[in-house]
Amino acid sequence: MLVPEYGSNICYVAKWAQGPYVYYVMAAFLGITVTLSILTCRKIYKFHTDTVDARSSSNAGDRKM
Repeated sequence: MLVPEYGSNICYVAKWAQGPYVYYVMAAFLGITVTLSILTCRKIYKFHTDTVDARSSSNAGDRKM
């Protein structure tokens, strides 16, 4: 079992346990954050383009009448 030895010798996670307890967790959260940010930007861009298309087709329909 991987024990971080927090507080036994130093007031931080032992050097050999920093990967699983600090860096891998931070990398996972960073990966999730980047993925969700990209998905959010794609949704905002799609909403923007759909709105522009709806406005242009609405204006074109108003001109025909």
